[in-house]
Amino acid sequence: MGFNTANIDAVNKNTAMQAGEKVAAKLKNVELDQQGNLSFAFENEVGSLSHKEFVIDRTHQMWTEEKEVRSLTRIAHIVTAFVPKEQLDACNGETFNQWAMQIVNLLKPKVGSECVLKVIYTPKNYLGFPLFPNFISTEFRPTHWSTNPTYDKYVKTEVAADTMSDANEATPSTPSAEDEVSF
Repeated sequence: MGFNTANIDAVNKNTAMQAGEKVAAKLKNVELDQQGNLSFAFENEVGSLSHKEFVIDRTHQMWTEEKEVRSLTRIAHIVTAFVPKEQLDACNGETFNQWAMQIVNLLKPKVGSECVLKVIYTPKNYLGFPLFPNFISTEFRPTHWSTNPTYDKYVKTEVAADTMSDANEATPSTPSAEDEVSF
């Protein structure tokens, strides 16, 4: 058999999702990657967005309790958008990997669920979620958020090499009544 493109779609399906305060999407996948990181994938008609929470290794010299709390807070925010907090709280394990695998199994039935995302450009111009919740809303758990123009950038900006900073230096968005949004 030879080669042809009769059954090939010439559209790039690996494009990035757009940034925006209210981006309609669906949960595409949740998995542990080869490095043990918990990865959440979202998609819409424009493209996709992958959000990764790095494996929590309490023995690593760069890990701090503050970073762990931030990561667990983001994970809880995403998971409880799709399932009750009691189900998340029932997940446990001796290691991050054991615990995260339970989360993967908990969310697998929710793949395909609709959500609304707050997608920003990080200080390094990557598309992603704000460092601090709220950034996901669903019919199951409608969530309100606002835009903080200091940190929530919806347009890619030029970044000078000497001003690139770690996203962990950001401060949480402060809600304002006129900017609130929900699912």
